[in-house]
Amino acid sequence: MTHLSNLPFRGRLREQQVRALLGFMAEGGEGPALLCGDFNDDSRSPALQRVRAVLEDAFHRAGRGRDTTYPMGLLPESRLDYVFTTAGLRAADAWGVRQLASDHYPVVVDVLAG
Repeated sequence: MTHLSNLPFRGRLREQQVRALLGFMAEGGEGPALLCGDFNDDSRSPALQRVRAVLEDAFHRAGRGRDTTYPMGLLPESRLDYVFTTAGLRAADAWGVRQLASDHYPVVVDVLAG
């Protein structure tokens, strides 16, 4: 579980944080793993593209319904929260719960090994 910088215009910092996270994961062993949390960035950002280059986005694989996780009042909702899987894990189902648990909507993912 992670929480990347939420400061506006800090895309480079989030890229550095993602590089560090992926490095920790690479050093952590060979077993399957999840990386999930509040990435505070749009899915098209360089930081998220870097993650997607090596991990699978659970919502892209198995999501249903709306993928947005951050209600922004008058502005369009955004997707800031993600669940990623490594090899050996596969998202079987993923959905967002349309009730606030904090300032974000929760994301639920059913994950299968193998």
